[in-house]
Amino acid sequence: MRGLVSTLPAWAGSRAQMAAVIGALGAAAVALGASATGSSTPFDGKWIIDATATGALCPVRSKRLGALVTSGRFTKIVGLPSPQTSGFVDSSGAVTIEIKTLGVTAHVKGNLVGKTGQGEWSSNSFLCPGGGWRAAAAAGERPHGPVRPAKPARPAPASASPISSPIY
Repeated sequence: MRGLVSTLPAWAGSRAQMAAVIGALGAAAVALGASATGSSTPFDGKWIIDATATGALCPVRSKRLGALVTSGRFTKIVGLPSPQTSGFVDSSGAVTIEIKTLGVTAHVKGNLVGKTGQGEWSSNSFLCPGGGWRAAAAAGERPHGPVRPAKPARPAPASASPISSPIY
């Protein structure tokens, strides 16, 4: 490699610049390979997650996180210190994630439907052993997962008035 770089013309730049270009090309090739082999899922996009803890000793009762789903995989969790994440959401919306951070491992289960979701989590932490979570697609995102039909509204009783008391 040394001989190749030293024989490049001056316009090609320094070795560091060439290494950066090669690194970028390698990253682009990996990204292209992933998108060519991976397929889009109904829940791909950015999600906002509100997690709550049920442990009485847990110093953090609630935490807002961000998540990125790409080809059905949770590729990024934002809001935790240096998380290692592995997990997925399948085409029906079932969520399974394992998050490791600061010596704590959390197991997350739940379900996404349309643009929202909810579930539970458990961990190996004595102080924060578990809790629940709710998720919503981030503003501007349009996950298009299965949408369950709304329940039909109950008809109002015949004696009910739309205005129960006048407002003056």
